[in-house]
Amino acid sequence: HSLSCNFIVRSHPKAGEHWCEGQCSVDGVPFLQYSKQGKEVNATKGCADLYPKLKDTGKELRTLLLHMEKEAVLTRDYHNLQGTMVSQYKPGQLIDASWNFTIDEKYSFCFIRYNQNNKKWEVINYNATGILEQWENNAELAQDLATLSMGDSDHCLKEILKHKKETPDAASLCYSFTVGKSGSGPWWHKVQGQLNEETFLSYNSINNCYVFGVLGNRLNATKICDKQVDTLKDGVDLLKQQVIRMNNIIRDAASLCYSLTVGKSGSGPWWHKVQGQLNEETFLSYNSINNCHVFGVLGNRLNATKICDKQVDTLKDGVDQIKQQVIHMKQEPRRTDPGFLQPLKRCISLL
Repeated sequence: HSLSCNFIVRSHPKAGEHWCEGQCSVDGVPFLQYSKQGKEVNATKGCADLYPKLKDTGKELRTLLLHMEKEAVLTRDYHNLQGTMVSQYKPGQLIDASWNFTIDEKYSFCFIRYNQNNKKWEVINYNATGILEQWENNAELAQDLATLSMGDSDHCLKEILKHKKETPDAASLCYSFTVGKSGSGPWWHKVQGQLNEETFLSYNSINNCYVFGVLGNRLNATKICDKQVDTLKDGVDLLKQQVIRMNNIIRDAASLCYSLTVGKSGSGPWWHKVQGQLNEETFLSYNSINNCHVFGVLGNRLNATKICDKQVDTLKDGVDQIKQQVIHMKQEPRRTDPGFLQPLKRCISLL
């Protein structure tokens, strides 16, 4: 399992902006959002303490940005920090925790492998020479980041998994679409359907569609695939058009693809996540709270603001249309033999 939080901290928020916004998810499913109003949305019971601690950490990071202005490390201007915290677990224990930071889409670095003995993180400097000293030598920040990613997150994850076990009837259905093109080669695509994080359907570039796994053995694969191929193909064609538009912005791309995931857990809200990759390096992320940002080493070579401004409306349209595909996939089996597809009907109807 993994728990991750994506956030943005602004030193001088503009009108209509909040100084900190973000979203946290477990295994890709959002459970906490803090919006432009600075309030938590859809926070899972048992993780109520996580939001104020995230907020405190955000304040600490903002204070550091302002201090860097004061010390002339950064200019006295509008600055933003984009960050991602990832905590990975296997049953019973934490196996990895890391923090990725990008300041002004220009300076990027990463904290990994926290050392409990010297209370320091190992630092990967992508291109942050000249500003890292402010971070590496901040013992209080290092400890706070460790506590949040290795302690508070651990407690929250256990509460979420416990709640999940106590509510076995809460189904989670999502479809993940990935399309791409390498050089002058043909277009390729892959679609996967998951129910409660178990993959049950796959559809690939040569139009093969099949249901498999433990769940697949309970379903009528032939009927499901016969009904879904055209719908899945429409979703693939839609994303292909997004990739073509993106390729017009980023020239000479050897391999460019978008991965779009849309889903819904039980009676909770719809959620989505979009990632763009160029030569297998993630450069663009767009999530449920409409934050779009370019990051990483590749992001620093691109005009992030221009790309995001052009893509947000397009991505939103794509998400809305793919959402309709998921709803259609949910409804389609009901037109088939109700007895034969009863297991699928029961699961999907919970969406």
